[in-house]
Amino acid sequence: MDNPSDMPKAHRTLAQHVARGLQELHQWRPTSFYLLLATPLVLLLGAQLGRLRDNPGQFAFVLSLLFVFFAIVVLRALMDLLEIMRKRLREERDSFQQTLGDQGFVNALRSRQQNGAHTPKDE
Repeated sequence: MDNPSDMPKAHRTLAQHVARGLQELHQWRPTSFYLLLATPLVLLLGAQLGRLRDNPGQFAFVLSLLFVFFAIVVLRALMDLLEIMRKRLREERDSFQQTLGDQGFVNALRSRQQNGAHTPKDE
């Protein structure tokens, strides 16, 4: 029991799990994370539009802020979508290069086909 590796691990609480998840989310997509946190605040701002009907200047200002925020969220979502698509295409290219793009694999496949080694057909 003197060895530190023999000691049991401390159990993590729900708050520690949530904090760890938020930290990982922040490392993965910091801009999207902050936009996600700002969304409830923008919704509260949008709820004020009903009270601003009598003042067209304030109404237009709040509405323009909502549209600007919406545009930022949509642009960021499109940027994330393009980044995900690029990553997917890069991984597809890498997996192709590791299989059919690898000359050694193609040569082994060709020699196996020429030797008549194949899988049994369904009858």
